[in-house]
Amino acid sequence: FSALVEAIYRYADPAVFYVLFALSVGIYGVILVKIARKIDPRQMEPATGAIFIGLFFAANCHYLLGGMDGGIAGQYLLGDYFQPCVMGIMLLVGIYFFLEDRLIWAAVSMTAAAVSHPFYVPVSLLLLVVFSIESLRRRGSLKAVIFSFAIFAASVVPLGMRYKAAFPPTSSGLWQQSIYILSVLRIPHHTQVAVFFNHQTIIKLAVMTAALWWARKTRLVWVMAALLAPIVFFIPYLYFFPDVNLSYTSPWRTSVILFPLSMTFLLTRLSIWLGDKVNGKAISPEKVKMALTGLISLAVVLGITDHVMRYLAYHHSPESPVIEYAKDHAEKGVTYLVPPKKHRFQSFRLDTGLPVFATWKTHPFKDTEVIEWYARTQKADEFYRKINDPDICRFIAELARDYGITHAVAVEPQMIDKCQGIKSLYSDTVYRVVQFPEQNK
Repeated sequence: FSALVEAIYRYADPAVFYVLFALSVGIYGVILVKIARKIDPRQMEPATGAIFIGLFFAANCHYLLGGMDGGIAGQYLLGDYFQPCVMGIMLLVGIYFFLEDRLIWAAVSMTAAAVSHPFYVPVSLLLLVVFSIESLRRRGSLKAVIFSFAIFAASVVPLGMRYKAAFPPTSSGLWQQSIYILSVLRIPHHTQVAVFFNHQTIIKLAVMTAALWWARKTRLVWVMAALLAPIVFFIPYLYFFPDVNLSYTSPWRTSVILFPLSMTFLLTRLSIWLGDKVNGKAISPEKVKMALTGLISLAVVLGITDHVMRYLAYHHSPESPVIEYAKDHAEKGVTYLVPPKKHRFQSFRLDTGLPVFATWKTHPFKDTEVIEWYARTQKADEFYRKINDPDICRFIAELARDYGITHAVAVEPQMIDKCQGIKSLYSDTVYRVVQFPEQNK
C-alpha cells in the first residue's frame, strides 16, 4: 500500500486518491448488495430490491443512521479517505466469492486484504479457515483448499518475514515500551476497552448478535460466528485482565467486517418484510416509491454536502496559507517544526513535499524509532508551550543543533523575535514562519 501511495504521489496527480476512494466505496456498495441477494433471492424482486437500496443508502449516511462501515472501538472499514483499512473491502469480496462457491477467488481476495494491511492478516486467515471447512463440508475439492492456502501463504509469509526483518525487537524492554506508547498513549480509543466501551459498543454488539441469530439457517452463520467470537471473548477478558500487547492487536477489528455484514442482513430482512406488505397492497406502492426517492435523495445530498464542506474546510482552513507558503518556498535541506497534534498539519508533508520534525498522526513501527518519535512529539509540544518562555532561545538552539530543524510554524512568536539569528519569513493573521539560526553540530 505504501508503494502504491508513493508511486501516485511521485508520478500522478493526488486527485487519483479521490478516484481510488470513490472506486472503493462503489465496490463496498455493490458487493454488499450482491451479498444481500445471495442471502435471500427475494431481493431480486423489484419492490423488495428498491426498498433495500433505499434503506442501504440511509444506513450508510452518517447524518441519518450513523453509517454502517464502522466497527467497535472507533475502527472503520472506509473512513473518509483512501487508506490501508479501505482494503478491507476485499474481505467482503471474499465473503461473496465464498457464497458463490469460488474458494480460490475468495482466497485471492483474502490475500489482497492481508498484504495491504498487516492487521487484516489474522482476520483473513480466520475467514479462509472457515471458508475451507465449509467447502469441505459441502464436498468441495481438497485440492482447491490446499491451493487457496498456498496462494495466501505465498504472499503473506514473505511479507511477514520482511516485517520481522525490518522491525525486530531491539530488546524486550524497548519493545514493551514502544507497544505501551502506541497502544496506551497513541491509540487508546482503538485498543483500551476501558476507553472505548460505551453505549455505542453495546448497540453494535446487539446488532451483530441479532444478525447472527437471524443468519442461523444460512451459509453466513459460521462466517459471522467466527467474526463475532473474538469480539465477545476479548472485550470482557481485556476489561478485567488488561494486557497492553494483546490490546494492541485489536482483536475486535473483525467488527469492521461483521457490522456492515450484520446491517446488510438485517436490512435484507426488513426490506423483505416491507416488500411483502407492498406486494400485498397493505402499503401503497406509490407512497413507498416517494419515500424511497426522498430517502435516497436526502442521503445523497447530505453526503455531497458533507464532502464539499470538508473540502472547503480543508483548503480554506486558517492553516492553509502558511502551508501554501511552505510549499511555494520549498528548498532542499529544509526541515519544519509544526504543531504536532493540530489536525491540519498532519498532511503537511504531503501538501508541501517537505520533511517535518514529528506529527502525532504519523508514527514508525520499529521499537527504537517509536520511542524516538514519541520523544520528538514531546519536544515539539514543549516548543509550543515554551514559545513565550525566556528560555525559548536556548531551546531553539538545541532543536536546531540536535535535530537539524531549520524552520518552524510559530503561533505566538513575540519572544522568538528576540532570539539571536531568528528570521521571520512569513506571517498572516494566525501563523508565522520563522527560520532558525544555523548551528554547528
